[in-house]
Order: sequence, then structure tokens, then C-alpha cells
Amino acid sequence: MRITEIVDLHESKESSLIESFEQYLVQTSTQKHTALIREMDCWQGRADVVAAYINKAGALPQGAERLISRLGPAQVLAVLYPKKKRALGEIISISGLSESTVKRHVKELVEAGLIQKHEADRYTLHPEGVIPQFTFHAYEGKLHNWRRALYQAINYLGFAQYSSVVMPKRYIKAALENIEYFKINGIGLISVTNQQYHIHLKPRKHRPRKKAFHLVGVGKALGAINESKPSVLLKETDC
Repeated sequence: MRITEIVDLHESKESSLIESFEQYLVQTSTQKHTALIREMDCWQGRADVVAAYINKAGALPQGAERLISRLGPAQVLAVLYPKKKRALGEIISISGLSESTVKRHVKELVEAGLIQKHEADRYTLHPEGVIPQFTFHAYEGKLHNWRRALYQAINYLGFAQYSSVVMPKRYIKAALENIEYFKINGIGLISVTNQQYHIHLKPRKHRPRKKAFHLVGVGKALGAINESKPSVLLKETDC
């Protein structure tokens, strides 16, 4: 379907709004996306589109991305460091997971080559398993309900550094009249109309609120890229 045909539909169908906006991102962005991922769920709601950018390449064992994309293992990884050793009890206390759950995930992560076991049940990140560094920009598309869109976009900051709301130009007036709520929360606001989109407010960069949620996003992004899923549009990256 051509973009002009998609745009004719976007004011009456949310999926068409997202599809048209995604095509605009592919064609007009000055930055090189590593990937655009649709319907990305990182335990903070399901973002309609997430633009993923690799800031620093890594070196992970084969299949490790599937483990990282699960919340439990990600919660364990989130409290470990490359050199600082953490005892099993510390991991349990900081992660908030049960002892049996931590032991199960630690075993999986050691076997996958993502963490390393030291004396006296102490653990660090594995020196040979470097997790790539990603920046995520999440986009939430809504036809009318800007309040709901804003609420969802704020939730995406649990894993993403940037988050924006996308609406048809015809229905964005109410959101623009309440743009202060977007400014306060650092959420971007974009309108889409015939063959163009307009950025009314740029999003503010955030540090993801929960490292484990961000790691889930990294795992899902790597998995989608590696598997070349139909929902992923790949472009070259500078990394």
C-alpha cells in the first residue's frame, strides 16, 4: 500500500495512523535506526512503534537475547556489575525476587555466559558477554483520547529514553490546548496529516526508570533484529 493510500485511512483507523507514521520515520528520519519495532511490550504497556538505536555494539553468546528479554533474568542482570562481586543474598535482597527464583535465573545466566560465578557464591557480569547499549524512542498513536495516550507514553519511560504521542492533525486540538501536561512529563507530541508530520513538542531525554525493563527491551530488540521478523524494518547503523 502506498503512503498516500495509508494517509487517506489514518483519521479513521488507529492501525493506519501508526503504519503511515512508521513509513514517515523510515523515509524522513535523519538518524539511522537500527530497527523499528511494532507492538513492543516491555512490562510498561505495549508501545505501538519503538525506534531502536544502537549506541555501542556488544558481544553476546548465541541465543542470549531470548534470556535477557524475560523479566526475571533481566532483574538479576540489572543488579550485577562487570567487576563488583555480589553475593547471592545481595542479589535476592536488591532484586526483590524469591531465593528459588534467583537461584533458577542465576543458573540460566551462568550457563548462557552472561554472568560469571566466583568464590563464596558471588557473581559479576561475564567479561566476555557485553550487552549492547540501546536508545529507545517509543511512540503511542491515538485518534482522539490524548489523556490515555499521554498516560501510556509516560509508562513507556520505564524502558525508553524518549516517548512521544502521535495523533491525526484533525483531532489534535485538545492535546495542543493541554500541551503543558506533555511538557511537564517530557513527552513529545506529533501530528500526522497528508504526506507529512509535524513535531509540536520534542520529547525530553529520560533515564529509563527501571533498568530491568530497559534490558527486556534490549533483548527483544536484539531478538527481532536477529530473527528478521516481518514487524521489523532494518536500516544501517553507525555502530
